[in-house]
Amino acid sequence: MTIVDPSHPKAQMAFSVEGSASPDDGDELPSYDAPSTSGSALTEPLFNTPGPSSNRYDPLASGSYAAVAASGAPASAPFEPESIADLNPEMRKKLANDARDRGLQVDDYGFEPPVAELPSFEETDVGDRPAYTMDRNGNIVTHDPKLNSDPQALLRFLRLHAASPPTFSVYVRGSHTETREVTTWEVGKHGRQHRRSRHEKQEVEDFEWSINASDCVEQGLGSAKGGGGSIRGVLYPVGGWEVVHRGGPWATREATAHELAKNEGAIRLEDAEEGVGFAGLGDEAKKKWKEERWRHASLRARRKLERERREREKRGYPGFTHPSSLVDMDDDHRPHGDRLEHPALLYKSHWVDLVETHSSVPLNLTSVGAAALPTAYDALAEERDQREDEVREIVEAYCACKHQLKELVVERELYGWNLDLLEKGLRSIISRTYGGTIQIAFRTTPLSITVRPNSFLSRLFSLHVLWKLVLWIFLIYPVLLIYEFFAGRRWNNLRCAFPLTRWRRLPPLASSSAASSSAGPSSSTTNPTQQEMLALAASLSARRPPKVAQLPGPSAAEPNNSFVYMIGTQEGEWMRKWESAVVDAVRNGVRGRALSEEDLQSAERVRRENLEAMRGYSE
Repeated sequence: MTIVDPSHPKAQMAFSVEGSASPDDGDELPSYDAPSTSGSALTEPLFNTPGPSSNRYDPLASGSYAAVAASGAPASAPFEPESIADLNPEMRKKLANDARDRGLQVDDYGFEPPVAELPSFEETDVGDRPAYTMDRNGNIVTHDPKLNSDPQALLRFLRLHAASPPTFSVYVRGSHTETREVTTWEVGKHGRQHRRSRHEKQEVEDFEWSINASDCVEQGLGSAKGGGGSIRGVLYPVGGWEVVHRGGPWATREATAHELAKNEGAIRLEDAEEGVGFAGLGDEAKKKWKEERWRHASLRARRKLERERREREKRGYPGFTHPSSLVDMDDDHRPHGDRLEHPALLYKSHWVDLVETHSSVPLNLTSVGAAALPTAYDALAEERDQREDEVREIVEAYCACKHQLKELVVERELYGWNLDLLEKGLRSIISRTYGGTIQIAFRTTPLSITVRPNSFLSRLFSLHVLWKLVLWIFLIYPVLLIYEFFAGRRWNNLRCAFPLTRWRRLPPLASSSAASSSAGPSSSTTNPTQQEMLALAASLSARRPPKVAQLPGPSAAEPNNSFVYMIGTQEGEWMRKWESAVVDAVRNGVRGRALSEEDLQSAERVRRENLEAMRGYSE
């Protein structure tokens, strides 16, 4: 059970109580489930990014807990959080101590760190919030001294802002080139005028519009009613298969098993050939492997790994999953499919969330069945827990560094849609009625969170572009860039991933039909049908119609035969919805605005009227 601090800027959440409770009763602590804050993305202009004070919740405007509890409402009725005036540090400390005595884990912001690293309620001041600035795209830059010295405060700050779903939009522009004859008169040496003609090519814009698809990000996260706890983005460390800065001036990558085998036996060559990774090493080998893990990447290796990363992003694969696991479960020729460390995690080209990665509450795999679970699930659950520890290690390493030019960058990313296929589909639809040049771009805003120390040199890198131009003229900024390149300390190995579409495991049908078990044994508990799984998925997901599938198993040696249901909207479904609006926007030459639901309804109405006007169509 979790206690959430109402001083949190996003603390507008529902309050549920089990049984009758009072503010002084610590036997049954309340829990909060925070909804996402991007639900109103379509109601705002696409490129009008709100300021730092937008979407803030004022706890002073809400009622107190005692007033609501005294009204005699039932236990399941929603409650408002207590006001800041009543929630003093002593009261919060008392509730935290009571929770620890009962063996519970407490955290201000809805996350559950180890008990030894629990935050102190006395150290948090309600009015003491980290200072930061935002640009027009919503990117955050902060020089707060506390965030550069306190790992717990920095981790809270990152989880607060990085877990906010970004805005996703599709930008489309069409233009054509026209050749025009330009005539000029020139005066010669003797004062005579000469007429000269030349041809110039000019680009003419025909249409320019965008579509806000932020609602698809909200649908991809799903809701908490499926039993997975609060849904959020995944804050994860970048894997060793990418070249990024990990606390030094140079970008590094993870050494391969063969490279470690050649270096004084950090790992046995036999293990390297058999694919044994970090989990299969001994204690001494693990220690040496950590010391020699990261290597400087050559220019050729950087280009190769960067090309592979962009290819994975275009296909909509998550960045926190090992590339060896990005294969379909039903692919008979899949590589590394039977390995424990990297089981297949794709089905029908969509990622399968087997262990509730996007939930703050891990999936209890031990309750799935009486038989022993496949080892692949245990490995994925262990990897999920290890990811949280690595994020803390990165934050602690940044705060421990005392360099004046250190920098921590956290980027947001989306996955689940094959953007390459979506771009081809848009081009195909537009090309039916348009023959010019088509430009398509996918934009995610805000994109990054940057943390820098509160020093004079560090603040120079956060200046406005006009001030940077002045420093360029006086050759000050180039010297700073050279110094920062060779002597700076950079961490850009943290990202936050949000799904657009994913598969999620369905709970066992026996648990959902426990109420009807008294009528007799049901065969659906052991051999569920497709209709029963569709009904269960409809009760857990807002997707209509629901879509379920039966998995063959994460590896060929571990048959699973469990059911999953899809969360979110596929790119083809989104394209089919907006197809008529796209055709009308191209035909009418819409410029400088985002297409809305009104444009979609108008296009459908015109299309329906034109079809019904034809004789014999509606008969």
